[in-house]
Amino acid sequence: MALAARLLDQHGIFTVHRDGPARGACVRVTPALFTQASDVAALAAVARPAG
Repeated sequence: MALAARLLDQHGIFTVHRDGPARGACVRVTPALFTQASDVAALAAVARPAG
């Protein structure tokens, strides 16, 4: 849940914390038809592989 809170607080990106049965906890990002390219770019700028 800390990652979802940090994405919202620091970057204004709304995500949802999920507990995945197969691979554990994750953060869900759900773009929609009204999602702007700048929103996707903001996510890409802060996203990086975990590990």
